[in-house]
Amino acid sequence: MSGIKPINLPKWGMNMQEGKLVEWLAEEGEEISEGDEIIEIESEKIVNVMEASISGKLRRQCGQIGETYPVGQLLAVVADDDVSDAEIDAFIKDHEASFAKVLQEREAAGTGPTIATVGGRAIEYAAAGDGQPATVFIHGIGGQKEAWLISQNAAAELGQTVAIDLPGHGGSAKSVEVGDLDELAGYVLGVMDELGIGSAHLVGHSLGAVIASHIARHHPDRAKSAFLIAAAGPGTIVSPAFIEAFGKAESRGEVKKAMMPLFVDKSMVTRDLVQAVLKTKRIEGANACLQKIGEASGTQLSGLDPMETLRAIKTPVSIVWGAEDEVCSLENTKGLPDSVKLTVFDGAGHMVQIEKMAEVNDLLLDHIRAAD
Repeated sequence: MSGIKPINLPKWGMNMQEGKLVEWLAEEGEEISEGDEIIEIESEKIVNVMEASISGKLRRQCGQIGETYPVGQLLAVVADDDVSDAEIDAFIKDHEASFAKVLQEREAAGTGPTIATVGGRAIEYAAAGDGQPATVFIHGIGGQKEAWLISQNAAAELGQTVAIDLPGHGGSAKSVEVGDLDELAGYVLGVMDELGIGSAHLVGHSLGAVIASHIARHHPDRAKSAFLIAAAGPGTIVSPAFIEAFGKAESRGEVKKAMMPLFVDKSMVTRDLVQAVLKTKRIEGANACLQKIGEASGTQLSGLDPMETLRAIKTPVSIVWGAEDEVCSLENTKGLPDSVKLTVFDGAGHMVQIEKMAEVNDLLLDHIRAAD
């Protein structure tokens, strides 16, 4: 039905499943423009303002104040004046029927997050696949387990996979004792223990890559291999400006500015991505926890020789990098052990696993098959 556009409940937080409609900020019959504040939505006890992603006349309010809806729910309809009410009614009916099937598929998949208690703290993780080889995904500072979704699903074709929210992130506890590599590695190993995973292929991005290499060096029996993406360590100079800016960012503008160095394609820093990060940082204790981890791990990294760490790892290691990484720049590769496989992608930055997703996933699967 041309001329009819839906407004659906967005997924702000990467682990957001539903939201409560608190208040309408735009009325039926009102002309709205992209970026206008139209609805207040409460999710995880935080009220956020939803902005319009399209322009036009708001013809129908489908969501009711006080009701809680799943992500993707139709909340409103925007349509031209020449579209009849009957056409809008038919559009809503078709949309609801289609969305009901989506909800049934979600329920049947049973892919909701799970909590493990490690060191007295709740650590949330998502598991997929079954059997060997097992693969564990560890995000970087400011990330969440959902960022691994496509990579995790790909690896799940080979065996069991687990993506973990580190403390201060996603659905995990918003506190740490010290926040150093030993403690962070302990949370990863604790989740592996909970699931009965003795040894796994460790996949890490940025700080997560450092944690993966730390486990592979100091707990060699737990690591079948290490797949390190934009590792804050080997052959790099870590940008202290990024760590400080991201840790202190509190407003939408500050978060967006802090995230710009992550991508070569700056358009990937979308309004929804910024809102998701900001929403997480505003949870009580989250920002302080992130800063504590950044300071503790940064201090620890400054005293480590990354090449010594790599030489000490006896399992297969692959390193992936974006040639235009502004956060952890690739200074040189002359000191890398011959056993380490390095792949550098042009046209990609710190989030190379997103900007070059298909290529990195192919490398990952080849790495797992070869190392297993």
